[in-house]
Amino acid sequence: MLSPHDLGFPDSFDQFRDCQHEAYEFALTSEKRFIAMGIPPGGGKSAIAYGLAKLFGGRTVILTATHGLEDQYRDTFIGNRIAHIRGRRNYACWEGGNCDDGRRMQCADKLGCPYLCDFRSQDAANIVVTNYAYWLAANSRGEGIRKPDTLVCDEAGLADGWLSNSLDFRFTERQSREAGLGFHASQRPGEDIEEWSGLAPRILQSAYDHLALVQLESKSSGRFTGKDFGRLRRAEEIYDAAYKLSQFSKHDNNWICTRVDGSDEGRLWRFQCVWPGRYKERLFQGIQRVILMSATLRPKTMQLLGIKRDDYEFKEWSRQFPAVNGPVIWVPTCKVKHDERWGNEDRQKWIERHDEIFKWGSDRNGLTHTVSYARAKQIGEQLGSRYRIVLNGAADPETATATQAFETFKQGDCGSVLVSPSFSTGWNFAGRTAEWQVLSKMPFLPPTDKLIAARTDQDFDYPWYMAGQELVQSSGRINRYPDDRGTTLIVDDNVKWLLRAAGDHVPKWFKVRREEQLPRPLEKL
Repeated sequence: MLSPHDLGFPDSFDQFRDCQHEAYEFALTSEKRFIAMGIPPGGGKSAIAYGLAKLFGGRTVILTATHGLEDQYRDTFIGNRIAHIRGRRNYACWEGGNCDDGRRMQCADKLGCPYLCDFRSQDAANIVVTNYAYWLAANSRGEGIRKPDTLVCDEAGLADGWLSNSLDFRFTERQSREAGLGFHASQRPGEDIEEWSGLAPRILQSAYDHLALVQLESKSSGRFTGKDFGRLRRAEEIYDAAYKLSQFSKHDNNWICTRVDGSDEGRLWRFQCVWPGRYKERLFQGIQRVILMSATLRPKTMQLLGIKRDDYEFKEWSRQFPAVNGPVIWVPTCKVKHDERWGNEDRQKWIERHDEIFKWGSDRNGLTHTVSYARAKQIGEQLGSRYRIVLNGAADPETATATQAFETFKQGDCGSVLVSPSFSTGWNFAGRTAEWQVLSKMPFLPPTDKLIAARTDQDFDYPWYMAGQELVQSSGRINRYPDDRGTTLIVDDNVKWLLRAAGDHVPKWFKVRREEQLPRPLEKL
C-alpha cells in the first residue's frame, strides 16, 4: 500500500489515513475536470493536496483562504520543494513602503527584491501555495503565476466569496474630483447600472489621463515620498474602478449599485456582482484539472461557482473524529433577535447562559463566536469583570487586530475566553488553545443588504446555504486533530429553524444534539 515515504512526505507522516487513500483513488480515477471532495475535520486536507500534487506530477498550485492556512502548508512541508508566495503588500521595499508601492514606482529589482525572489522560486517549483486573493489579483493584472497542470482549491466553500471580492469595487466623489470629473449635484449618478455604463467612457479617459499625469509627476520628482506613494495608489485605484465600469453592458443584470451618502470620501457608489460564478474562469484560468476540497463542500457550492453538474464529480466522507470528542450541543436558551425586537427578559437569559458557560469552562480556555461586534461588546461589558475575556471586534479575520487578539488569547492565563465575531473560519484553536466554544447567535445574513436581497430574489436557498456553511465552519474551530477534545455549545434557539431550512446544505457528518442543561465537561487536555 502507498506510504508517505513513497511520495517524499516529511518524516512526521508515518502512514496515510483511510480517508486520504480513498481521496487519492477518487481523484486519480475521475474523468471530470472538477473533482469535488467533502472532507471533514481530521481528513487531512493538506496531506491530500500535497499527495495529489506528487501523484499527478507536473505543476500544482494550491490555493488557501487565509495567511494562517498558507503558513500551515509552508511549515508542514518545509524543505520539501514547496514554494510559497503572497501579494506584494506583504513584502517591504527598499525604496520605502511595501513592494506594491515599489511596483508603482518602477523600483529596480537588483536581484534582491524579496517579492521577486519568492516569485522566481515559485516559478521554478512544481508545488506552489498561495491564497485566493493574490491568485485572482495577479491574474487580473497579467502578472499571474505560471499556469499549473493541477489547481487545488482548499477551503473551496469560500472560493465564490473570494471571487466575488475580486470583482466588486467602488467609486467615490473624492475619486471623481481627483480625476477631474467633479460631478455637479444635478449630474450625480444614482444606482442605475445603465446610467453608469453610459458614463463609463468619459470616466475611463479621465482616469487614464489622471494616472499618466501622477506617474509623470512622481517620476520627475526624483525622490519618492509617502505622499507620492499615496497619490499613485489612489490614481491606480481610480483607473481600476473606471476600467471595471467600462466592462459593463448597458443591460447587465448581474451587477447592482448601492449609493452610500456621508462616507469619509463623500458620496460613495458600491458595485457588486450578483453571481460571480459567471466569471469562474478568472479563478480556474482554463486549467483542466481542478480539485475542490472543504469540510463544508456541497453540490450547492459548485452551483455558486458556475460549475455545471456534468462537469464535476462529488464525494463526501463520514465523520473522522469520534463524535464524543467534539459534540455540538444545543442548550435551549432563547431566540436571539435584532435589538429592536429582542425583549429584555430574553436578553438577560442569553447573558446568564454565557455566565453559566464561562463558569462551567473556567478551568480551561474557551472561544465565543458572536457574529457581530455589538454582541461581543455586550458580553464583554456584562461579564468582563468576572472572567478573563479577550475582546476583539475586527470584522476581517486577516487584520492585525484579529491576529493580535489571537496571540494575546493564546499567551494568556488558563481560563481565558476569546469573544469575537472574527474567528469562525480559517483559524486553528487546536489542543489546549480552546477546549470549548459558544455559538452565541446563528449566522443569518442581513436581509436588508441589497446584494443579499438580489441573490435571494433569484435563489431562495442562498441565505440558508450561507448560514449553514458558517454554522459548520464555526463548529469545527476547536477540533482539528485526532487528540483534540472540545465541546461546542449553541445558545441561540434559532438553530432548530436553521437546521431544518439548511438541511441539504450542511454535510451529512454534521450533527447537533439537544440537551436541556450543560453537559458534563470533557476530560481536560
